[in-house]
Amino acid sequence: MKKVNKISILVLIGMLMVGEVGMVSAQQTLPDGGNSFETAVAIQSGNYVLGHDMYSYEEGWVHEYFKIAVKPGRVLKIDFAPVEDATSEVIIFNKDRVKVGHEEAWYHFRQRGSVYWAPNFEYGENPLYIKIYGSTAGSKFDILFEDHYDAGSQTDAGDTIENALSISPGQYEGYIARDLPEEVGADRLDSYKISLKRGDVLSVKITPPSDVTRAVRIFDPDRTIVNEQEGPNPGAIVKTS
Repeated sequence: MKKVNKISILVLIGMLMVGEVGMVSAQQTLPDGGNSFETAVAIQSGNYVLGHDMYSYEEGWVHEYFKIAVKPGRVLKIDFAPVEDATSEVIIFNKDRVKVGHEEAWYHFRQRGSVYWAPNFEYGENPLYIKIYGSTAGSKFDILFEDHYDAGSQTDAGDTIENALSISPGQYEGYIARDLPEEVGADRLDSYKISLKRGDVLSVKITPPSDVTRAVRIFDPDRTIVNEQEGPNPGAIVKTS
């Protein structure tokens, strides 16, 4: 066990994923979207049904653009289902308009689709863009947030030493994007900082989901690594002190 003099310890860890499904609203009609990123229509989370065909006689089947505000620590999840004999395509773009999520659903082959994205602390409260293509009236879109806030906060633990989340000794639950299907999201690393008094001993124990491997690093105030451990296999509990 390593004695700790009066210092602050920064712990970079990925912990157990925990999430609560965001509040679900009554079904409502999805508004007409814009025809570009610049004209994207702002929407809120909710359960939507498409009230029109995404089709024009001049252009045929068209894309419609939407945008939704998201804060770090929340995951945008879109579940969608086309109506009979129809196809739906949903694409998520980040603030830089780079595609970060894509899924299609065909009524006769795969009747439902799901697409996710998890921003990290550095993403800030910038919008995500949603592009929907080829859907017909009656198609359903559940555009919801799942709360995956770290360590009892209302945000995501930062990815860097500068943005580490302050915590006190205790037991916490946290999340990183590797726990999502296909590891989607920018939230790949969580960092925490804790202040200890002379004579205190810091012990860290991480219990991951059974199918993922976790690692921990402990830094001193000079940002020098003083201990690090990685689980030898998926699901292994990681301990260090």
